[in-house]
Amino acid sequence: MSIIVFTSLTGSPGTTTSAVAATVNWHRPALLLEADTSKTSSILPGLLRGEVDHSTGLSPLSLLQQRGELTAQSLLDQSVMLAEERYLVPGFNNSIAGLGTTSLWGALGTALAGMEAAGIDVLIDLGRLSPTDPRTPLLQIADSVLVTIRTVLPDVFAADSRIAGLRAILAGAGHESHMSLWLIGGTVETYSSKEIHAVLGVPVIAELPNDPKGAAVYSLGTRSDSARGILGKLGGADRSPFLRSIRSGIANLTQQIQKQQDQLALRPATTAFEGATP
Repeated sequence: MSIIVFTSLTGSPGTTTSAVAATVNWHRPALLLEADTSKTSSILPGLLRGEVDHSTGLSPLSLLQQRGELTAQSLLDQSVMLAEERYLVPGFNNSIAGLGTTSLWGALGTALAGMEAAGIDVLIDLGRLSPTDPRTPLLQIADSVLVTIRTVLPDVFAADSRIAGLRAILAGAGHESHMSLWLIGGTVETYSSKEIHAVLGVPVIAELPNDPKGAAVYSLGTRSDSARGILGKLGGADRSPFLRSIRSGIANLTQQIQKQQDQLALRPATTAFEGATP
């Protein structure tokens, strides 16, 4: 089992879209937790086109946590289907509830760890991270924390002032090396992964192109001949640059997590995930 967190340190660089696309195209059964407390669910009206009622998710889970009844099974009970063997736990059903929640996150992290018995990997959309964010327990249990950044100077500059604080949070759990960059291409100005790595000192795990049409399949649930069957066939025949980059990022991420687990002697070394880039 792996736990992967997508988060941003500034702006809205495409964190949710990346998390959704990674979950739908994940190579194992996966559950996406929509843990962005700044808004209600954007996935239900986005990818799922408002066809699923917002009656499940973090709001009921918060009530279960207050009663001491939050379990791994609760997460599955409060999920909806994204695709075959791909599940979504929607976010809070109102933004005030999300912003006022502080005690949920540690218990939620414990429940997420219980997903291992079900053979399900967990991806978390954390949205924007604040300097005094109460959701740090989710960061500290993660096998990988992916910081989404647009490849433009204002985003890189803003991230530079926050990376040290995030690194300190992860170091508290012995996971300082678990942080990577998930780059989102800009429309006009674009800095290379080497330039951004040189400034931030954090490895790059994925580089997504500026491909609004490809991204809209996952952010808005758009349909086209190339993306037909996205929910039922995990991408179908979609050959968009966006999807190719998502799959490359998944491959690199899987290789990175495998290397970490091998170093900890959690399991014997195996062949690197097919498709990973050097």
